[in-house]
Amino acid sequence: MHVATKSLWTKDQINKSTLSWSGMNMMQYAIHPKEYSRVSSCKSAKEIWDKLQLIYEGTSEEIRTHERRVT
Repeated sequence: MHVATKSLWTKDQINKSTLSWSGMNMMQYAIHPKEYSRVSSCKSAKEIWDKLQLIYEGTSEEIRTHERRVT
């Protein structure tokens, strides 16, 4: 949502934005500065989570390939 339209936000939109900001804030403080530089441009907590998951776990194809090799 655009900053200019925040005055028109519903209570639900405000709550979701607050939760996302809180999640982003917690994740940014919890990660190493090296990882922070990789996620600092993310616009939501979900975007940060997805990027960190990709960094540490790889793509779903990489995960399946690893699982096939292990079993």
